[in-house]
Amino acid sequence: MSGYIAQGLKKIFPSCKEKTEVFYNFTDEAWIKEKARQGKAVEMESEKGGEEDTGALKLLTAARLEPVKAIDIAIHAMALMKQRGMNVKWYVLGDGSLRRHLEKEIKMRDVGDCFFLLGQRENPYPYMAACDIYVQETRFEGFCTAITEAVVLGKKVVASDCAGNKEQLSFFGTGVLTRLTPEAIAEGIEKAWKEEMPKADITSRQAQELFRLKKELR
Repeated sequence: MSGYIAQGLKKIFPSCKEKTEVFYNFTDEAWIKEKARQGKAVEMESEKGGEEDTGALKLLTAARLEPVKAIDIAIHAMALMKQRGMNVKWYVLGDGSLRRHLEKEIKMRDVGDCFFLLGQRENPYPYMAACDIYVQETRFEGFCTAITEAVVLGKKVVASDCAGNKEQLSFFGTGVLTRLTPEAIAEGIEKAWKEEMPKADITSRQAQELFRLKKELR
């Protein structure tokens, strides 16, 4: 969980105020890297949608196709980037109740050649390994596991400036935060594409967090 979630919990349950501690989700770095080597992101390498014959910048989002995940805004952002002549392919892993609506939105925005709803995958890590930038532009997040996993795999991250994402990227010391608008997302992706970003040492950060928790809980 994040500090933002903890604050909300304390407001709802004031009696828990002195009994609540923030414990960030820990991640097994070695396991994620091993899973990323198992299998291939076939769709991202194919002639239909991959970088193999186009030199495209590859974006990935892993999210349920539900309103909170703002995939509709991502589709609009992709349309803006296409209009600006940016060579970008955006892939989305996940499924949900909005799939048909989003398919219509993709057709309406004329981005069927560059925005792909891939559905669920048992092993998403080869897809993360194959992307250039991981994008998590959502209306709300607590402490997003997918962002942590993308950082573990050394990927640049672009995320919406909601409280959870802001806290998480600050913790890792990397990433680009944007407002949740198509224009801001497109600009954030272009910024991440062109600029270098610091690499986060996940192992060190988690060790520091564990030390802090042990000290506070004594």
